[in-house]
Amino acid sequence: MRFLLWMVGVVTLLSGLEGFNGKTLLLTLSSPSGYITMNEHNISVLPHPSLPNQGIAWVPIDYYTTPQEMNLTWHSDLGEVNIPLSIKQFKYPIETLSVDSAKVTPPPETLERIALEKTEAEMIYKAIMEGLISAHARPCRFKPPTMGSLCWSKIATMLEEQ
Repeated sequence: MRFLLWMVGVVTLLSGLEGFNGKTLLLTLSSPSGYITMNEHNISVLPHPSLPNQGIAWVPIDYYTTPQEMNLTWHSDLGEVNIPLSIKQFKYPIETLSVDSAKVTPPPETLERIALEKTEAEMIYKAIMEGLISAHARPCRFKPPTMGSLCWSKIATMLEEQ
């Protein structure tokens, strides 16, 4: 019986699949074991949610993949099977937006006010950040370009709790 399931899966897979760039292909396989290799990346085969003797695999196809013929390889307890995959170009809709330049570029009379508000916001941000660094700083290996060699223990604690 296991061999029969294997053969049904092989015949189905060898008939070829079509996928489109920027989409995800859902494969149904005859066994819930193993993994699929695509371009040197391993994709897990998961148990099918409603068919206990089958498996599924989500195969992502990058948006920038050019149309081509390729082979996926399914590695399972029963052996290896090559799965031909034809990647086609999906016809994504193209939309052109135009915005009135008056809505993008502020008028000259408001540029001074904008510069003052920006300076005020930067001063507030700097004061808050200096207070955080002095109150909650501890040395760490992560060195962001704008914060030197300090991390905030408050932020680190929040990340550790997640």
